[in-house]
Amino acid sequence: MSLFRMTQRAISIAPAEGPAAATAPSDGARAALERIVDYIPSEVIAIYIAGFSILQPTTDLEKWIVFAIAALLVPVFVGSSLVAIRRGTSGSVQLSLGKGIGLSILSWLAYTTWTAAIPESPFVSLHPNANRYAAFVALILSYLIPKIAKRFGLDVNSRYQEP
Repeated sequence: MSLFRMTQRAISIAPAEGPAAATAPSDGARAALERIVDYIPSEVIAIYIAGFSILQPTTDLEKWIVFAIAALLVPVFVGSSLVAIRRGTSGSVQLSLGKGIGLSILSWLAYTTWTAAIPESPFVSLHPNANRYAAFVALILSYLIPKIAKRFGLDVNSRYQEP
């Protein structure tokens, strides 16, 4: 199963009972989440989903630990991807530290929003409707993040190439 399909399942699977059952994202929010997932390193999504699947956290603290581990790895995977791209080119791609930091921030923002919007996220411990609010934020960010990324030359569809 592809990572994208696993992500779709994670978004669409809502528990049968509990506060998250009533706060699953709508279809519009799912589309927005799919769009911002493009800015999250697939390894981070895999680690988050695997952490929940393997560890099956039952307490809020355990859920926050899984979230934090994956969140801390966002800049690591963004940085390693940028280094791999830079080494794999003949020097035609100019990547600055500022762009790497900018892409890490956008990726972390997308990851946090995605995580907060899915059912059973640790954010539900902060407010019972946290994933509904995050789904609304995802709608806004699904428009803003690509615009910001393109403006600063960080568009993931351009593979980090300079214009």
